[in-house]
Amino acid sequence: MNTVDRLPPCDIDSEEALLGSMLMNPTGIVDALRVIPVDKAHWLYGSNHAVLYQLIVEIVDRPDKAVDLTLMKEIIAARGLSEELPEERLIYLAESCADTANMKYYAGVVREKGLLRDLIRTADEVITGAMSPAVDFDTFIDDVESRIFAIKADRKRSEPASVFVVGTELLRVVADKTRKRGIGTGFPTYDRATGGLHPGEVTIVAARPSVGKTGLAACVAVNIAAAGVGVLFESLEMDRLSVGTRIACARAKVDTRRVRDMECNEIERYRLDDAIQSTHDMPLYINDVPGMTILELRADIRAAVVKWDVKLAVIDYLTLIRTGAKKRGQNRNDEVSDISAAIKGIARECGIPILLLAQLNRASAENNAAPELHHLRDSGAIEQDADVVLMLWRKLGKGQEDGTCDMAAIDEARRQADAMGQPLQLISTINAAIRKNRNGPLAAFEGAAELAYSKYTEQSREPSGGSAPRYNEPAAAPYESRAAADYMGDTF
Repeated sequence: MNTVDRLPPCDIDSEEALLGSMLMNPTGIVDALRVIPVDKAHWLYGSNHAVLYQLIVEIVDRPDKAVDLTLMKEIIAARGLSEELPEERLIYLAESCADTANMKYYAGVVREKGLLRDLIRTADEVITGAMSPAVDFDTFIDDVESRIFAIKADRKRSEPASVFVVGTELLRVVADKTRKRGIGTGFPTYDRATGGLHPGEVTIVAARPSVGKTGLAACVAVNIAAAGVGVLFESLEMDRLSVGTRIACARAKVDTRRVRDMECNEIERYRLDDAIQSTHDMPLYINDVPGMTILELRADIRAAVVKWDVKLAVIDYLTLIRTGAKKRGQNRNDEVSDISAAIKGIARECGIPILLLAQLNRASAENNAAPELHHLRDSGAIEQDADVVLMLWRKLGKGQEDGTCDMAAIDEARRQADAMGQPLQLISTINAAIRKNRNGPLAAFEGAAELAYSKYTEQSREPSGGSAPRYNEPAAAPYESRAAADYMGDTF
């Protein structure tokens, strides 16, 4: 449809009523400003309406002056705008205002029409940009998405609320028995300490290579998706078949090595088939683009939120993300800082939690000690941007200094399990500690890693014989996670 000769969306009557109300009732101008900030004065379409709006706001900002027609006339003359805004025009606007109490309503109408024009302008610029032979595709697409999201953010612009209003909202939340604190991970101690994963927050899961951060993140993703909550798993390290193999083997309790070596027996193939069929309606989506840039990552997450109503994004892992075009003089620390800040921005922009995997530096493995925040690799900005930092490590016993396994013992255990027709049991203890929690206590717990099929669960917080909780939080009733799910008789 040809729109060249059509009038863009606007409501001149509402604009005149708004400006007249501002002239007649200056005390209510603050209500208009909350709806139409001064930098959005272009939302007023009528001839010189935006200029007049800015002038009125400018006077309001001067405590020694009060808005009235006489002062407006003097300022307009001083600015050389008497022809554009004659005195008769000001009088007409003031007299045409029927009810100054509706100033906020008029502003809302003007804002909606202005946003529609912003959208049209953006669409025109997209068409022009797409036709340019020199356009950089990735940068262009990200810019288009950013503009659309900016318009959406303007539509949802909030205004300040008194502490009483905020407190009243809190009481409604507390009284709502159906509302949960966050998305439960399936790890009780973590959920009690943090309340789960919250929209707009970034949780870092950090460990040295081969400790189990990917396996644990996959378990969290499946726990949440099994409860019907959409999850996007961005794997920059492994292809999607490898991630899917871990998930299927964990659910079926089938040795991943046997799957990789094509040695599954009939019973194991049946269990795998049964486990895979159980994921038919599970809203877990796996993407496996290596070397992804932050622009591509942002686009993927935005699209998943819109298309599949995703409520959590898992990114594996931070160090493999690229910024795209490297800035002159930028080192790796600066690059990681930019990526970390961008991921935090994505979480806020899309309104979902992000589970971001990261590596610890080599110093974290020295002296067989527990890692601390300064052991995060590449940049200190990671711990600053993160809302929660969870660190994983294995404490090696005597004779395990190199971290290797006794393959002969494992093969013997595998033969015994086959003879008994039982899944192989190779359980290793993973130490986990919340080193940063912006909105709650720190905590520590032990996880059980069933190495044969990459299944991770939390060990009992009280060993046999009983003891005090092993984290700095009072004993409490178990947290009822939204992602609690029962797989094959076990919580995954």
